[in-house]
Amino acid sequence: MDRKPDPLETRSKLAERFPRWTQPFWTWLTGIAMPDAKPLHRWTFGTHLGALLFAWLATLALGTWAVAALLRLVFGTA
Repeated sequence: MDRKPDPLETRSKLAERFPRWTQPFWTWLTGIAMPDAKPLHRWTFGTHLGALLFAWLATLALGTWAVAALLRLVFGTA
């Protein structure tokens, strides 16, 4: 029976094979950071809340814009 590849071993091979500036991409793609990697962002309660509010307001604005555009199409008002 074949053994499953170790994710950290695979990630280390990517680090050896590709330049350092590509490592954030490989971390994003594999979901496995290098053992010596530091987080790019520190997520606190405030940053989570800010991201939530931004996403909520952007969705609300986009939905409002879409409904207004649909009503203009249906009723032909400018």
